[in-house]
Amino acid sequence: MPKCVAAMTGLIAALLTAASINAAELNVQRALYPKALVAARAGTLTPAQLEALSGYPLLPYVELAAWQRRPAQNDWDSTAAWLKVWGAALPGAARLRESKLALAFARKDWRQFLQVYQSTHVSPERRCQAWQARMFLLPDAELGAAHARALVQDPQTPASACSAAFLHFAEHASDASARFSARAQTQLKVAQFGHATESAKYLSDAEQAFLQRAILAEQNPKAALVQQANWPGDAPHRALVVRALAKIAANNPRAIPAHLLSLKTLALTEAELQPVKLEQARFALIENWPEASAWLDALEPAARDPQVSEWGVRRALSALDPELALARIDAMPPALRELAKWRYVRGRLLEWLGKPELAIGDFQAASLDASFFGFLAADRLGIGYALCPESGTLDAVLAKPILTSTALPRMVEFFVLGEGVQAKREWMHLIGQLDPAQRRQAGIIASQQGWAELAILALNQPPDRKLYKERFPLLETETMTLNAHRNGLDPAFVAGLIRQESAWNPGIASHAGAIGLMQMLPSTAAITAKTLGISAKSVNLRDAKLNLKLGTKHLADLAKKYASSPMLMTAAYNAGPNALKRWLDPLYELHPDLWIETVPYKETRDYISTVLAFTVIYDYRLDQSLSRLSNRVPEFSGFLPPNLVETSVPTRCPAPQQAAAEAKLAAPIAPTQSALMNPIKTERTP
Repeated sequence: MPKCVAAMTGLIAALLTAASINAAELNVQRALYPKALVAARAGTLTPAQLEALSGYPLLPYVELAAWQRRPAQNDWDSTAAWLKVWGAALPGAARLRESKLALAFARKDWRQFLQVYQSTHVSPERRCQAWQARMFLLPDAELGAAHARALVQDPQTPASACSAAFLHFAEHASDASARFSARAQTQLKVAQFGHATESAKYLSDAEQAFLQRAILAEQNPKAALVQQANWPGDAPHRALVVRALAKIAANNPRAIPAHLLSLKTLALTEAELQPVKLEQARFALIENWPEASAWLDALEPAARDPQVSEWGVRRALSALDPELALARIDAMPPALRELAKWRYVRGRLLEWLGKPELAIGDFQAASLDASFFGFLAADRLGIGYALCPESGTLDAVLAKPILTSTALPRMVEFFVLGEGVQAKREWMHLIGQLDPAQRRQAGIIASQQGWAELAILALNQPPDRKLYKERFPLLETETMTLNAHRNGLDPAFVAGLIRQESAWNPGIASHAGAIGLMQMLPSTAAITAKTLGISAKSVNLRDAKLNLKLGTKHLADLAKKYASSPMLMTAAYNAGPNALKRWLDPLYELHPDLWIETVPYKETRDYISTVLAFTVIYDYRLDQSLSRLSNRVPEFSGFLPPNLVETSVPTRCPAPQQAAAEAKLAAPIAPTQSALMNPIKTERTP
C-alpha cells in the first residue's frame, strides 16, 4: 500500500468489515478494475467482468462508463433504476442523466423523460421541459400554474425553453404581471440582459419600454444619454440616466463633466449623482489618479462601499497622512471599520498621531481575533493571544451519514490506486450535500485519516475556526523541520507557507504550473536543484521530501535577499521580486505593518498577513509554545512594550462572561476629537 494511504488503514479495515469484503478478494478486484473500466469505455465490457467486480466500491464507475458508451441503446427502465441509486451519490452521474433527458426530449417521449428526471440535479432548461412532460401526461390548469410559478420566480430559467409554461402562467395566474416584472428586474440586476428581454414579452407595453431603456443604459450608456431626451422625466427614468453615467464613470471617469454639461436641463441633484461619483472615486483610487481624493471627498459616507472605503485609507497611508487615513476609517460603514484589521490600523494611526492612550480600545478590540492583526494588537498591549482551540470530537449521530456513505469506500480505493484527483472529487461531492454540523464531522473524519487538504476544505465555516488541529495539519514534519533548520528558517513559518500554498497536498498543481507542497514552478525548481547538485531531469515536485528540500532552499535564497524578513519573503514568493521592488516606499520604512495594507494586489496583501498568522498557529501546533509575531518579523522588533520580558506568549481564552466584559471594554469606534475637528481633506501625493 502506498505511503500516502498508510494512515487510512484503520478506516479501510472498518469499511471492508462493514461491507463484508475479503481483503484478498479486494486486491484481486483492484487489479481487475482498470481493465474493466477501459472495456466499458470501449463498449466491450462483458457480464463476466461485471460479475467479477460485484461488491467492489468502484463498480458504479464501470457501470457509468458502460451506460455512457451508447445511451440511445440502453434500457430505459434499467437506466432509471441505476440513476435512482447512484444519480445523486456518484460524481459524473449527472452527465448520464443529462444525455438521457436530452434524448427523451428530442423524441418527445415524456414518460421516459420523467423516468430519469430529478428536479435537484438538472439544469433550469430541463425543469421547463419537465413542466411540459407533466402537462402532457396529466393536464391540469391549476396545477400547471402552480408548477409554472416556481419557474417564473427562478431568474435562471430560460424564457425560450419555458415559453409554454410562462404562457400558461400568464393566462391562469392572477399575480402573473407582478411575478414577471420582478423576474425581469432581478435579471437586469445580475446583467442577464438576454433573459430580461425574453421576460419582457410578458409585461405591459409601458413596462417593456422601460425595461428596454434600462438594458440600453447598461449595455450602451452613451446611446442611452442621447436618447434620454425623449424619455419621461420621472424618478425611475432619472435613475436610468444616473446608471448610464455610472457605467461610463467606471471606465472613463474624466468624461463625466462633459456628459453632465449635456444633461444640464435634467438638473440632476448631488444626491442623485452619488453613484456616479462612487465609480469615479473607485477608478481614481485604484489607478492612483491625482483626482482621487477630491472625488472621494465628494462622496457622502453612506454612499461609499467597502472597496472604495478601504482604498481611500490605503491612499492616505501611502501619502503618509495619518489624519486623513484616520478620518477615512471613521467614515467607513460600521460593519467594515469594526473588523480586526481596521481596528488595528486605527490604533496604529492614533499612535502615529501621538495619542497612544486613545489606541488602547482599538487594540483591545482587534486582539480578540486570532488573526495577523489580532496578534499584532496583542503585542502592542503585551497580552496573550486569543488562540482558543476546540476539540474535534466525533458525534456518532452526526457522523453516521458520512461514515455509512458509499463515497468513503470509493475515496479510499481512489487513494490506494493513486487517483487523488478522483478522491477529492468524491469528497467535494459528498460535503456539498451535508449541512454545516455534518460537514464539521466530515472534516474531523478526514483529519483523523490524514487527509489534510480534505479536512481543510470541509472546515471552512466560521464556527470551525478554532479546530486548529484539524485545520492546520502537520505532515512530513520531520523532513520539513530538518530542511527548515538546515536553511536557517523557522519551521513554523515554512509550515504556514505550505498551509497557504497547497493545504499539504503533495500532488496539487496550480493553473500557473506550480506543483507540490511548496507550489514550486518547474523553472524555479530546476535552478534551485542545480545549486544543490541535483539533476533537473530527476526533479519530481510531487515527491514531498524533494519538494520540501527545494522549496526551503528557495526560501533561504529569498531570506538572503530580504534580510530574513518573512514579510518580504512571502511577498516575493507570491508576487515576485520585481513587483515587490515597485511597492517598497517610504511607508515601509516608517510603518511596515501598515505598509502591508497598501500592497496593490489583494492576493498578495492577504497572502502576507495569512502566512504570518498561520506561522503563529503552527508555532503553537509544533510544540504548544508561542513566540510573539512581532519577534518573528525584523521590521516589527520595536512593537512590543518596553519592559515586556517573556519566553513564551500566553494564550488568552476567557470564559464567556469575561469575554463579554472584554468586548465591552473594546467599545465600538466613536470619532476621535481629531477627526471631528479636522474634516476629510485632500490627500497628499507621495
